[in-house]
Amino acid sequence: MLYTLDFEASEKVSGTYPQLIFRHDVFENGNEPVNVHSNKSIPKDLIIEDYVLDPKAKITDILSINTIQMKGCALSKKAVDILNEFNNKYLNFNKLIIPSLTSCYYYLNTLDADDLIDYKASIFVDWLNNESEISHINSFEDFIRHHKEQITFPQPKYLKISKKLDIIKTPYDIYTVISEKVKDRILESGLTGFEITPYDHIEIDM
Repeated sequence: MLYTLDFEASEKVSGTYPQLIFRHDVFENGNEPVNVHSNKSIPKDLIIEDYVLDPKAKITDILSINTIQMKGCALSKKAVDILNEFNNKYLNFNKLIIPSLTSCYYYLNTLDADDLIDYKASIFVDWLNNESEISHINSFEDFIRHHKEQITFPQPKYLKISKKLDIIKTPYDIYTVISEKVKDRILESGLTGFEITPYDHIEIDM
């Protein structure tokens, strides 16, 4: 079974959602905040200083973020070390300085592993045509083109991943998906600030 880390944890877990909010002086000083949504390959050495802890938030290993520029979470050094055990080049961690905290946190930027999708072995269906199977989606660019030109309206039903990964994000939804192995490691480590839920959006064979 596959799972996803739910950063929109209950107030009992996180105190509030999101836990990190924009610093008011970022815009007041005319600075441009880091925008992950418009540039997924942000430099690994970029230090993010745009956020503060909400006064209602609990200090946990995973701190939630939800703005136009960034959505996801900041991780404690302990959480980063645990995820790094799985040796995944698609996980980027940018240092995030939070003024009220002495310990260091890192923004988790999970890159889409589109290059690992075996499109010939994957299944796409046309959601406007009785979910009939589409045989000519060979890349994410094909997927976008079909929607843009209204050739068909494909959605992935089954994605075959060509390399064994325990943590993955595809361009077809917003979730970072984890294996049973990662779930067990996170739970045994005692990390705080999230809830693990079963992933049932797309069938992913990884």
